[in-house]
Amino acid sequence: MRPLFTRVLGIVTALAMCAGTASAYYFYVHYNSRTAPFSPIVEKFDLNSLQNNTVYFYISDTGPAGMPPGDSFTAIVSEIRTAADKWNTVPTSALRVQYGGLYTAAAGQINSGITVEFSNDLPPGVIALGGPITYAGPGTLASPNGGQFVPIQRSTIRVQNDLSQPATACSNSACPSYSEYFFTTMVHEFGHTLGLQHTFTSAVMSTAVTSAATKASPLAPDDIAGVSMLYPAAGYAATVGSIAGTVTVMALA
Repeated sequence: MRPLFTRVLGIVTALAMCAGTASAYYFYVHYNSRTAPFSPIVEKFDLNSLQNNTVYFYISDTGPAGMPPGDSFTAIVSEIRTAADKWNTVPTSALRVQYGGLYTAAAGQINSGITVEFSNDLPPGVIALGGPITYAGPGTLASPNGGQFVPIQRSTIRVQNDLSQPATACSNSACPSYSEYFFTTMVHEFGHTLGLQHTFTSAVMSTAVTSAATKASPLAPDDIAGVSMLYPAAGYAATVGSIAGTVTVMALA
């Protein structure tokens, strides 16, 4: 019994030591040097360049080429708008996210903000992929709350063009827009467009395998902390702290 206990304790301790060196949420990060000390520089929208701290998203007017039975483009737009609004209503984040309307992707008239398009380039079974794609200038800007950042100019979400095809996470059936997986996927991809990477917790920004996000409660405390640290509302930084140190363990006899 004792050897088994010691082995389990050792495994738990090793995991704790690995996890204790990083925060759960994570951003898109650049470094200004190849040698230590490293200074992480995150990617995010420049609030000073946004009117009323608001980034707008636009949805391609072409819509998907295929949809599950009973689904419609109007329903898909509605679900995408509702998913984006989850990030818009985080009270501790200064960034606002608003719907800017439909756009014609072929015209190329949208060069800032977030675009949602329907693509044939996604792997089979994948509903959507998102993230920053262009940046406002080659350099970095000073952040109001300290440090530097790379300003995102435009992000995009590519949604599967044929949504009638089976999706891995929907038991190899199509994922209609009203399904929980479609909705939480869109919340997840909007998080990427704002500058959030995958988290180490079971929040909406984790991978689908470990995510505990639901349609009723899509954002976990970790998601809220991540976007709030990236775009802190006035006074937010004074309400949080951090823990640093080294985890050590004594060998059991």
